[in-house]
Amino acid sequence: MTYSSPARYKRSVSSCRSETESTAMFSEKMLDDLAEARARVKRQYYNLLTTFVERPFRNATAKEYATHGFPRRVKMLVRCVHRVFDLLPPESKEIPSDDARTDATVYIQAFVFNVFGAIDNLAWIWVQERDVRRPDGRPLSKS
Repeated sequence: MTYSSPARYKRSVSSCRSETESTAMFSEKMLDDLAEARARVKRQYYNLLTTFVERPFRNATAKEYATHGFPRRVKMLVRCVHRVFDLLPPESKEIPSDDARTDATVYIQAFVFNVFGAIDNLAWIWVQERDVRRPDGRPLSKS
């Protein structure tokens, strides 16, 4: 596989539009919808956090996952969403810098990784609360 040089990439991107042309990527309605959704993210996080923290758990390990592990993962998801919006503002008409795109990619990858971690935390909450075991009665292993 061959890779283009950064300078060649910039030339090919800039040749797609004239120097003075700049176009909006999203309609005004879509921008409003995105801004509204972004504003809801933190509020939804606090509602979810409250639900898990206030829930009475029967198992101490499940409570640990529900009040520490899972909320920490969701907090990272919220942070990643906000950082991507900060780095790549949807209202921008300019092509983002290479550093902004790279940083946004890092946050998107961290988001995906933390989704997997949050799902794992939820699975272990369920396993601990329901006392799920192997067919022979032994506890499930974490591997």
